[in-house]
Parts: sequence; structure tokens; C-alpha cells
Amino acid sequence: LNLGERSNKSIYFEEDISFLKTIMTQSAIAIQNVNLHRQVVNMEKLSFLGKLSAELAHEIKNPLVTIKTAFEFLMSDQSEQKINEDFRNFVGLALQETNRINDLIKQLLNLGRSLPPKFEWFNINQVIDDTILLLKPSIIEKEIEINDLRGDHQIEIYADRDQLKQVFLNIGQNAIEAMRKGGRLTIEVIPDFGSDESSEENNVYPEKIADNPYLKSSKLTIKISDTGKGMSRDELENIFEPFYTGKISGTGLGLAIVNNIIKEHNGNIKVDSIEGLGTTFTLELPTIRSLTHANEGSSIGC
Repeated sequence: LNLGERSNKSIYFEEDISFLKTIMTQSAIAIQNVNLHRQVVNMEKLSFLGKLSAELAHEIKNPLVTIKTAFEFLMSDQSEQKINEDFRNFVGLALQETNRINDLIKQLLNLGRSLPPKFEWFNINQVIDDTILLLKPSIIEKEIEINDLRGDHQIEIYADRDQLKQVFLNIGQNAIEAMRKGGRLTIEVIPDFGSDESSEENNVYPEKIADNPYLKSSKLTIKISDTGKGMSRDELENIFEPFYTGKISGTGLGLAIVNNIIKEHNGNIKVDSIEGLGTTFTLELPTIRSLTHANEGSSIGC
């Protein structure tokens, strides 16, 4: 507690200092309670979404499959009906909307379930390559340049392959949508294999360190940057809130799912953005090893 000089030059008495300490303590408790309340509200939201999505999934998905099958048949060459071009366009549009509803149901289920990660060792660069391939049509359409700064690092990470692919897809899609034609998407992977001294604070699996020397305080930083429109301060503050979106057609679920997945991996996520210049997502994930030495250490529950 640092106190400046009083305006009347008089000294602070013990009662004054005690009173100020009490105010500061109560203020700290109030701030902590606000943060806890926010966490509880978010947990209640996710719990409600889980129950709601489970009930909706059964009621919506069955008729949705029937509708989708009918539309696909009408669009196929096997359909004996002669349909004009306008009708075919409407059927194609209806099929797109059916797929969009199906994707929304999947997102709701993923957000509400909070499924625990299925940990395994895998090459993180392979998953990033697969993600870029999935985003390729949009990248080509918008003439986006890929600035690949991953270098020659061959790294294995102990994580859930499918969940991390979902993270990269959601962030990548947001980046592409935020950019006009001719934008640039930059991907950087920075490994930190840590020190030789094990640390329970810096590792999620301290009990396994003795069996595997490549887990000591290791972490991986992944940066995904775009040259898009950037985000306002309000958007940055609410970016991970379920159903919050700055897009006209967005659901507001993609980045909420990303945030949940990273937390389930005991990682960190940070977003830096400047309006008019672009956005950078920085992901920090624990527990990696070099593929050069991968066969020398023991695996963890693989």
C-alpha cells in the first residue's frame, strides 16, 4: 500500500491506514466475486445449452435427414423428374440451408457436451496442413496468400487431434471471412521444449515426467494472424461469449467452442486486434516433444 502526501501535510495515523486496508480488502473481494459470478453464469449457460441441444438434436435431426436426402435426390442425375433451372437453384439453396442447420446443431452439441479430450501423440503440423486443405476453396476464391512461418519443426503434441482441428478450422474460417480479396493469412509455430528440471506448475502431467524426458516444462505456441478488418474493443471483450457475434450471419458459437477446447487442454488463448489492420490469435498448449526423439521416450497412455 503506497500512500501519497496529504494535501494538508498532516501525517497518516494507524486508524487511517487500517481503514484504507479494510476498503482495499473489501474491494478485492468484490472484484473476485464479480469474476466468480461471471464464471458461474457461463457454466449455467453451457449446462442449459447442453440439455437444450440434446433435446433438440433428436427432434430436429431425424426430419432433417429426410429433407436432406430428398433434396440430394432431386439434385442428382438419378432423379427422373425434369426440373427447370430456377427450381434446381431453389432446391440447391434449400440443401445449403439444411446443411447449415445441421452444422448449427453440431456446434450446439459440441458446446454443451464439453467432451473431455482424447489425448494422443500426433504431428501438429499434419493437422495444420489438413486444416489448410479444408479451407483451400475459400482461400483460392478470395485470393488469400498463405504466409507459412512454421519452418522445419517436426513436433508431436499430446492432445486431442479432432478438437484441435476444430480450433484451427474455426479460427481460420473467421480469418478468411474477415479479409477482403488479396489478404494474407500467417501461421507460426513456436516450440519450447523447456528445461531439464521438472516443474509441476509448468506441466500438466508432472507424474509422467520421470518416464519421458521430452515432457519437461514443454509448451507450443501457435499464432494465426490475418490482415482483415480487425475487431473493436467491445468485440474483443465478448469474443468468447456464447451467441455473441459481430457478423451478420454468424451463430456466435465457433469461438466459444474454441475457448472451451483450449481450456480443456490446460492451454491459454489470447487475441490481439487492431481495427482496419487485422487480428492475431495466440494459442499456448502444453506437452510436446520433437519427432526426432519421439521414439526414445515412453508414451503416455497411447
